[in-house]
Amino acid sequence: MKISPTFDRVDDLIEEELEEGTFPGGVLLIRETESVLKHEYYGLKSENPSPEAVEPGTIFDLASLTKVVVTTTLTLQLVESGVWSLTDPVSDYLDEFSNREVTLKDLLTHTSGLMPWTDLFSGTADREGALERLFTDRWPILEPILPPRDKVIYSDLNFILLGLAIERVKGESLDDLSREKIFRALGMEDTGFNPSATLMERIAPTEDSPTRGEIIRGQVHDENCHALGGVSGHAGLFGPAKDLGNFVASLLNRGSFKGKRILGSATVDLLGRNFTKGLGDRRTLGWQLQGKDADSAGNLLSPESFGHTGFTGGSIWIDPAHNLGTVFLTNRVHPDRNRGKDRIGDFRGRLHNTIIGEIHE
Repeated sequence: MKISPTFDRVDDLIEEELEEGTFPGGVLLIRETESVLKHEYYGLKSENPSPEAVEPGTIFDLASLTKVVVTTTLTLQLVESGVWSLTDPVSDYLDEFSNREVTLKDLLTHTSGLMPWTDLFSGTADREGALERLFTDRWPILEPILPPRDKVIYSDLNFILLGLAIERVKGESLDDLSREKIFRALGMEDTGFNPSATLMERIAPTEDSPTRGEIIRGQVHDENCHALGGVSGHAGLFGPAKDLGNFVASLLNRGSFKGKRILGSATVDLLGRNFTKGLGDRRTLGWQLQGKDADSAGNLLSPESFGHTGFTGGSIWIDPAHNLGTVFLTNRVHPDRNRGKDRIGDFRGRLHNTIIGEIHE
């Protein structure tokens, strides 16, 4: 008879990190394909202006988890439907992007050679202004700083462009497409962009922002995404751990969850493949692979494990060999974006090591 682990050491580890002040609180979900092994919540979702406890259904700003949950999934769905190929030049779908050498796969694997980050929000009041800044000749934002496929440079610009290409080719917003093609199929009822006012009390606040003059709650923390109207390929998604658990289960089950399929099994199998050998980081399509550069994975996940992190504190790691998915969501940027930045990476690695240790003891 299989004995389920209690994960007591995991609880102890998270409580220690709460005492260190790395984050105010969080939600942990550990699951296999067919069952949830643990769904626990810890600490506070808000410290300022008044304490509020984390609940199982607390909704978090998922930051760069948007890249893998939404943008990567939609990109691969378009490959499966024959709309485009990963080797197509980005310029086939974005006329404003003139470099014919950069492909869709280069954007997915962060091998485009584009700079890591740039400011699209200063001096702009809306999405139109942010896009004008992105594509204008006055700033060489989209001029690669290295030749394509020369080195992995993790860049939000890659996924901003991917998101725009998806919207251009489908004629719909990422918001509508993700709801239709991902969230409804997987029963992710509380996940989406620009959450409604009815969900506000459940949302964990992020930074006490000097530029916005308030504690950010229910608006995306990422400044570039905020300038783009809260919907972008690199950030903007909000959701609870339970919903992300459904997404994780679909990938553990090679693209299907409770009879609803979001990706084909052959496509999901590609997510364990290293597409960036010799380029300084082990990356697959959209996701990072377990390895020496993936501190957040720890040491004990299998080599084909894939995962991602978000600036606000969340992470997802999926290990097909162990039939295991882990979601940890937190708002470590509350009330200050520098909170926990020197500890969160190491904590994530120790978290996954401890989970594997308790499963296999």
